[in-house]
Amino acid sequence: MLAEWREGLREAESNSPQMDRLRSFLTTPWYKTLRPHLNPSLRDDLELTPILAGSIGTPVIKYRQDVAVLLNDEIDRIAKEWDMA
Repeated sequence: MLAEWREGLREAESNSPQMDRLRSFLTTPWYKTLRPHLNPSLRDDLELTPILAGSIGTPVIKYRQDVAVLLNDEIDRIAKEWDMA
């Protein structure tokens, strides 16, 4: 599963360069299998917080790179918990 998540994340990064398509990964099979293992706070931030760039306000996640880093860090955390890191 870890390899599938990492590959899905790489594909999402390369296939979603535009901010308005950023959340397209939320409906992918890899994210659906990762979702139950995510920290609930991060999951809510990804799914519920507006992702804005160059806008007034302070959204939790602002840029595509931030999302990729957060998800990659979360996959690393899960791997460590599963003693697979």
